[in-house]
Amino acid sequence: MLEEIGEMVSDTVVENVESSSPNQKEIVKYTVEQLVGEFLKIILMAAIAIYFKIGTLLLIAIFSMAIYRIPSGGVHFKGHVSCFVASCLIFFGNVFISMNLRGAYLDCLYFFIFLFNIPIIYYFAPADTEMKPIVSKKLRRNLRIISYVCMIATILIGRFVITDLTIRNIFIIGTLFQSLTMLPFAYKIAGTKYGFRDGIYEPQI
Repeated sequence: MLEEIGEMVSDTVVENVESSSPNQKEIVKYTVEQLVGEFLKIILMAAIAIYFKIGTLLLIAIFSMAIYRIPSGGVHFKGHVSCFVASCLIFFGNVFISMNLRGAYLDCLYFFIFLFNIPIIYYFAPADTEMKPIVSKKLRRNLRIISYVCMIATILIGRFVITDLTIRNIFIIGTLFQSLTMLPFAYKIAGTKYGFRDGIYEPQI
């Protein structure tokens, strides 16, 4: 369906723009497919969240994970269906686990997550893709430092600022989910490659 919509829009552009080329048509088609796919994904996730009455918690999960994910990167699934399934597992998984995670051991769990994240950032951040490689050594170093700052800030805010236990869990568990998206097994599941680590691009100063 998405391919048909993209094809229809790109054909319309070619017919109405004299200077358009086949390459521009493919760019338009790809852009439309991505936009429509993302729109449908948002609508479906919103519908699920509304049905389970967790819309606010879902938004918090997405926002809190984005703080750490933006500089650290992570796997991207190629297909819209697989991307939707992965997004649901990550975001809804975070929410439902956080809603049910209780007990006196939580601080130990938080500390374990913190310790787990540290080497993941060191060895894998920023976790780029072959479509969007990060080959500058300086940029990679800066993004790694920012990843540490964002991860630590997210955990500290969750533990010492947020008083609601579910939201606190969402903040901290979210960093664990994000770290998992940077690992090689996640890329293997998605059928994608790192841009830098897999040697596809030569490092630059």
